Amino acid sequence: MKGLPIFALALALAAPAASFAASDDDGGVIQVKVSYGDLNLNSTKGAARLLQRLDGAATKVCGGRILSNSIDVQMARGSDCYRIVMERAVAQINAPVLSARYGPAKELAANGR
Repeated sequence: MKGLPIFALALALAAPAASFAASDDDGGVIQVKVSYGDLNLNSTKGAARLLQRLDGAATKVCGGRILSNSIDVQMARGSDCYRIVMERAVAQINAPVLSARYGPAKELAANGR
């Protein structure tokens, strides 16, 4: 992506879901909805599963559109876009177990693991 994309993250009020959006190079918007109504966010297993879903969505909207292309995925996950989208999603979902699981995962990603 060229320049700094515009980020938006909104939670649907009716059903637990998060939407990720970022502008692409052509000024269009890429949006991915992440549902989590089927998960128990009070459990570490549910929080870990939601982090996987959030990671996939954030990777997709931040440039790793072809998840089988490891270079695109690594670049997307190392971007400011990815960091901001993940931090906003975890903060807005506001589930203590999710937040606790995200902290160590964020540190590992920052260290290249």
